[in-house]
Amino acid sequence: AAQRELDVATLRAEAMRWQLLHASAAQRHAVVEAENSRLQRQFEVLERRTAGWQAGHRSDVDKLKEQVVLATQEAANAREAERVATRQAEEAETLAASAGQRAEFEASSR
Repeated sequence: AAQRELDVATLRAEAMRWQLLHASAAQRHAVVEAENSRLQRQFEVLERRTAGWQAGHRSDVDKLKEQVVLATQEAANAREAERVATRQAEEAETLAASAGQRAEFEASSR
């Protein structure tokens, strides 16, 4: 009978030990789940920040591209204005030379 009581007490102690292990594992699981939830929220915040940064970066890149296009157009307009001014100067030189020759001719024919 004493052996049987000892066996029953040993089994109860073993059952309690398993219950404690189970409770401990459940507690660790809850801690891990809480940490996982915290990390998930942190990840979502970082994703939103990254998306905002990327949108801002794209916006900055678009602005820079627009500035490059405008600068390129302004440079092309300046080159065209220079060509026109050069052509007008050459025409003015030609007209001046013609007028000079005409004036010389008229002076010599008098």
